[in-house]
Amino acid sequence: MKKLLAVVMSLAMLVGATAISAGAAYSDSSSNVTYENGLTPNTDHGGGVTKGNLTQGDTIGTGKVDIMVQTGKESDTTNVYAVSFTPAELTFNYGSDTSYIWNPETQKYEIIGTGGSDGWTTTTSTITITNYSDLPIDVEAAFAKDGTVSEEVTVTFTDSDEVTKDDNKLSLLSAVTTGNLNEQGSPKSGTFTVALNGNLTNPYTAPTKLGTVTLTIKVPTT
Repeated sequence: MKKLLAVVMSLAMLVGATAISAGAAYSDSSSNVTYENGLTPNTDHGGGVTKGNLTQGDTIGTGKVDIMVQTGKESDTTNVYAVSFTPAELTFNYGSDTSYIWNPETQKYEIIGTGGSDGWTTTTSTITITNYSDLPIDVEAAFAKDGTVSEEVTVTFTDSDEVTKDDNKLSLLSAVTTGNLNEQGSPKSGTFTVALNGNLTNPYTAPTKLGTVTLTIKVPTT
């Protein structure tokens, strides 16, 4: 009697261990292997495929696991200013069929006719500024006349920015598209239209430096 009871207890323990190790059902898995080679689905007996004609070395199926990458929690961001402008040189033409006369008093040629409207045949040109930075910028334009040209010729600027209403200042947004660090940015551009005012009395048969436009990049005040 004691021996029979011991056998029954052992069988009960074995059944319990088997139930615990079985785990989740195969059909409940979300990452089952993808089977290949035209194997027959085992649809009536728990899933999978039947062996068929597979022999040693044949591929049963494939399983794929994606490897992800992630940087640590953002603790600091280094902002970078990067700004470009074009063109680097502006050339304005004065007079189309210009006529000259020699002045024996000044010992110089003088312009007596230009054939152009107000003398200037090139009236305006543009300077384009592009902001590649991850921060917004203000750009101020200023002109300083060179001593080579004696006439009183002035330069004026009109910016393409309709927000500031300040002709010599251009406000450009950052290149950042969204707040998502993974999103590729888009550079932001604006232009200054440059115009000359005044008349030339002396001939300048070769390109002569009138002066220099300085573009000053600033951190916005608002």
